[in-house]
Amino acid sequence: MQAGSFCQEAIEEFGDVVDDLFETPAFANRLALMGVIRDHVSRYVALYFDSDSSLAGDEFFGQWLDRLRLCIPHGVDEIVGSPVTIEGAVKLLSTFIYLTTVEHEIVDAGVWNYQLWSDVQPSRIYTSGLRQPLDVFQRFIYANFTFQIPRTLLMNDFSSLALDQRGAAAFRAFLHDLAGLQALMDGQPAACWRIEPRNLKANINA
Repeated sequence: MQAGSFCQEAIEEFGDVVDDLFETPAFANRLALMGVIRDHVSRYVALYFDSDSSLAGDEFFGQWLDRLRLCIPHGVDEIVGSPVTIEGAVKLLSTFIYLTTVEHEIVDAGVWNYQLWSDVQPSRIYTSGLRQPLDVFQRFIYANFTFQIPRTLLMNDFSSLALDQRGAAAFRAFLHDLAGLQALMDGQPAACWRIEPRNLKANINA
């Protein structure tokens, strides 16, 4: 699935709703990021599976889906399809990558500077109205320092993780696409709502 087709799909599903209410530049930003992710996953999956039946017959992929069905409430069949399809698998894999990179940057890394404002946005509210005890606040600070470690950025060459040279080329194409999107954003005025490829981490710290 190409980025353009994904964006059109999302616009058809949500565009009329958001356009009637207000401008949504952040929505377009997220679509662009997801489009690059979808392109990468689609390109990679297509290297090893040429049909829905070949994917459905893959033992290891099937075992992974079984584990997800056990761990995730309501499972993943609504996304991946039942029986599984390549299009569904691309959606599922893209969603995982998006959640651990883009969404994590939005809801976690993006608010990092405000995490110690527990008097304003406490993580726990006592029924008695008691303010956060000092020892709890101190442990929270210790935990934050523990998380202050360098993390691998998504804009890295992950070709060494590939199964073969075809997969390595797909990873390099992903990096190229991310760099291309970043170049487009570099030419735009700064915006606090924008998530850029260069800020995305390849893993989370939780």
